Amino acid sequence: MMRIVIVGGGQAGINCAQNLAKTLTDADNTEVVVLE
Repeated sequence: MMRIVIVGGGQAGINCAQNLAKTLTDADNTEVVVLE
């Protein structure tokens, strides 16, 4: 499993995580993590 870590829980970090979550599928087997 691949993990994408976004450092920064501000508006840009959350927006990035939401867009990735919408784009990625279950077949991508990828986890998106936001660190504040």
